[in-house]
Amino acid sequence: MSRGGQRLRAVVHWHVCLCAVALITGSQSLAATLDEFRPPGDGQREEERDAASQIIVTGSRIPRTDLTAVSPVTTVEGEEFEVQGSTNAEDVLNQLPQVNPSQGEFISAGASGLATVDLRGLGPGRTLVLMNGHRLLPGDPRFPVPDLNNVPTSLIRRVEVLTGGAAAVYGSDAVAGVVNFILDTRLDGFRIDGQLSGYQHNNRDKFAQDLLDRRQLPYPKGSVFDGQRKTVSVAFGRGLFDNRAHVTLYGGYRQIDAISQDQRDYSACPITAKIVDQRPSSILECGGPIVSYPGNYFDNLGHTYQITAERTFVPGMTRFNFAPWNLTQRPDRRYTAGGFANVDFSKAVQAYAEVTAMNDRSSWQIGPSGDFTNTETINCDNPLLSNQQRSLICRAGNFIGETPILDRDGNLVKVIGSPTPFIDPVTGATYFRAGLLIARRNIEGGSIEDDLKHKSIRLLGGLKGDLGRGVNYDASYLFGRATLDRQYRNNLSITRLGRALDVVSDPSTGEPICRSVLIARELGPSAADADSDCVPWDVFATGQVTPQSTAYMTIPPSMRGSFEEQVGNANATVQLDRWGIGSPWSDEASAINVGAEYRKDAVHFDPDEFSRVGDIAGFGEEVFPIRSSIDTKEIFAEARIPLVTGKLVRRFAFEGGFRKSWYSNSRSEF
Repeated sequence: MSRGGQRLRAVVHWHVCLCAVALITGSQSLAATLDEFRPPGDGQREEERDAASQIIVTGSRIPRTDLTAVSPVTTVEGEEFEVQGSTNAEDVLNQLPQVNPSQGEFISAGASGLATVDLRGLGPGRTLVLMNGHRLLPGDPRFPVPDLNNVPTSLIRRVEVLTGGAAAVYGSDAVAGVVNFILDTRLDGFRIDGQLSGYQHNNRDKFAQDLLDRRQLPYPKGSVFDGQRKTVSVAFGRGLFDNRAHVTLYGGYRQIDAISQDQRDYSACPITAKIVDQRPSSILECGGPIVSYPGNYFDNLGHTYQITAERTFVPGMTRFNFAPWNLTQRPDRRYTAGGFANVDFSKAVQAYAEVTAMNDRSSWQIGPSGDFTNTETINCDNPLLSNQQRSLICRAGNFIGETPILDRDGNLVKVIGSPTPFIDPVTGATYFRAGLLIARRNIEGGSIEDDLKHKSIRLLGGLKGDLGRGVNYDASYLFGRATLDRQYRNNLSITRLGRALDVVSDPSTGEPICRSVLIARELGPSAADADSDCVPWDVFATGQVTPQSTAYMTIPPSMRGSFEEQVGNANATVQLDRWGIGSPWSDEASAINVGAEYRKDAVHFDPDEFSRVGDIAGFGEEVFPIRSSIDTKEIFAEARIPLVTGKLVRRFAFEGGFRKSWYSNSRSEF
């Protein structure tokens, strides 16, 4: 779309409600509780007391005298975090019915390293998270969603959770709702909190233990205490200049120990339905994936083999128990620090600032990498194959170029096509390839590990005040930056897997050698498929894989990046009753709020070459680099107009919101 013909995106949000008596009654107690949050002042004027009695409810920028609102707001008091002994904000929020459990320390495989909240199951990207009414920045350039690790849990006074009805007030990322962390920014004195906790479990699940005994798998017994969490937080606050200014500083440390699945009897193996006649049955067993050790080997004729120490194929299949490697709780180490400052120059000019910083390192691991059927064929001139193995694999119907026709019993009745000849680039000899899917874990290389490091800083500054005649304003600027350093360990390269299995006899020595090594030696290192570092991967007999082969196939994928966010917001609220505007049938004040916001989100994400081309066994996707930014310009308005109160109905009011947004990046505007 041309600049002269920009398309506009608008979100319009209107509400008309009859507020229930129960809602009003329930609001009064919380409004009273909020009185303790007000700063002291013995000489405060009555007009100031009226202003102080008004509160801002999440989901609206218009102050109220109670918590009566159109959209439901759930409040979690800060004491809940202390009573439950929770060191993570997401642990308490996940207990709310409107919250769908999302990223946290109990997510291992595929974890992003973040702590997120997901309202109504629409995804954390559609849940806006605020801290003291201002945005909490995204914590990861690949997964740009708010990271709750930035919230100092020891300073939480309350958490307000709004589900729905907030897009017109906050923008499209509040479609599912808003979570607002209200912190104690006026702490008076010194506070220190420490906690040492863990999990105690009695391993006495007879059902799980019976299944484990059938497969002769080890499991824990008796009582265990593990998964320790160690937290220390300090905070200091003090009022200055007769309490016209206040400063609060904080710092925190948290360490979480890992719990592997085999530390509990009920998770010491994956319990799955037993396969009978190629269909799941009602019988449960200790199962697992087919990519196992010492491996399963599949041809195109419907046969499944295992290997022996004598280099032979025997019928059968084994399942892999990943419990000793997979984690129930992943380890984590986090440092937080920051501060809050408020200065009241006058009733009309009140300055505030916030600084928060976080450094978090977490990791997760799963079972070892391997050949997840990434390689689909084998060369029939491979010296690692015994004559018995070659006769089973390199036979009619299983050659590349042939299509086998099987009857209902799995017997070969017809072969369509003929074997495709391949030419060795060094010797010029013709050879054939046969279908062979290898599902084998790289036990020799250890578990796949993902080391996640996140750092973030958030800076906020603003001015607010009362200009008189019911006009209040709030203008702020926020800058945030989050960085990612992600390092994988013990992954295997799909390309190197294929080369390590494409083995021939060295014409000079007669020893097994990678075909790619011969190409590099005879045709030069720049020739196609040349790789002088390749070492054969001998997986056709047990105990034959060498450390050199494992080291050759192992790669260190990595991803790095940053996310920056800038937000400028200015809005003003006008109490219409101070200007003689309002309903004659209501004794409650009408008010409007208008404002504008500018936001710029910039992402720089740089995966390494292995990730970009998808050359990671078991990873399953190509990860593309991102270098871009989006500018958002928005105008918004909100109105709250009580029409009737105390006559026929308790309250009849009109509430509406309007927001129009312009989005643009370097290539388009909409």
